Amino acid sequence: MAKACFIFGAAAAALAFAGCGHDDGSADFEVGHAAIEAKDWAAASTALEKATKACPTNTAAWFYLAVADIELGNASGADEAIKAAMGLDGTSPEILVCDARVAFLLKDYERASSSWTLVAADSSVPAEVRAQACSDLGALAIVQDRREDARLHLFRGLRLDMKNPQIWYHLGKLYRDSFRYDREALECYEFFTRLAPDTDEYKQRVKDRVIPELKASIANELAELAGPGAKPDAGKAATAIVEGNKLVQQKKLSAAIKKYEEALKADPLSGPAAVALAQTLERYATTPQTNLKALAAWKTAANISPNSKSALVGAARVALKVGHWSEAAALLSRALAKDPTDVATLDLLETAYRKCGHGKIADAYKAYRRSLAK
Repeated sequence: MAKACFIFGAAAAALAFAGCGHDDGSADFEVGHAAIEAKDWAAASTALEKATKACPTNTAAWFYLAVADIELGNASGADEAIKAAMGLDGTSPEILVCDARVAFLLKDYERASSSWTLVAADSSVPAEVRAQACSDLGALAIVQDRREDARLHLFRGLRLDMKNPQIWYHLGKLYRDSFRYDREALECYEFFTRLAPDTDEYKQRVKDRVIPELKASIANELAELAGPGAKPDAGKAATAIVEGNKLVQQKKLSAAIKKYEEALKADPLSGPAAVALAQTLERYATTPQTNLKALAAWKTAANISPNSKSALVGAARVALKVGHWSEAAALLSRALAKDPTDVATLDLLETAYRKCGHGKIADAYKAYRRSLAK
């Protein structure tokens, strides 16, 4: 997360202050506010501290003093200032966002989560501000190694503001480091680089290092699937697929399976061949052994076709059929990364997690699924 990110900006100057004497500190407040605009944090802190002493009910002065102290690295001073602001107006979204930031710096994660959650849940707050709160909640969950909670916070943030670059950055980091979804992480990081301003401190590093590393990892994975020294023959594979399709129409499934296997042997990275083989094996499966063979084929199809949600769901469907609950959950989790709003996948994922004994995670996804209807 950035050191400080207060979306409200100058709007916070509208925070009320009243009840002071003749010397109400307004002159110092104006000096401090101007210094905030100029990003002269030391001058801002000095002037705003004077303003709060002259008028302790100046909510905006306490708020901006906290902002300045955060930028100066004075976490204890920022904590004192934002607590004073909270005492004057504990429901202000501006103040809650700042309070969460201070709490995060102090590693008071429960307090940070509470304040960000209030902002994220407040429908009267602008969508982009709520989305940023979701992004920060996601980042906090990543720090705490709560990957499912992190993903759901980020999903909710995307529903509010698809153009928030920080959400895409955090989701990319989560997929790369926690879920080990290189392909999905790559897509998120590419969105981040398109949306982030050039002033973003992470943008160039992601473009120069993170994205090339992910592309290399994906290429290595595909090379391993193809096998050493592979020389794909796409034409031969296409011919075998056509022959296999004809055999399926004739209900000669065993012969069709052999044709699809020939197609994959000719081109180990043929997505159509892999999907056709998996579909036919599933139709042909009547025993535990043949169901397991169908499951393996679906998993191969999912690996070969990087954007195939249907292949992942197909594999999960068979995994559920044979009672491989954890494997089904893993497959559906990745399928959800392709489309976070797919309710059919969410329903299956909830079932898989319950079968695994992960009731709390299942409940979290059920709540998210219900929120999609709102």
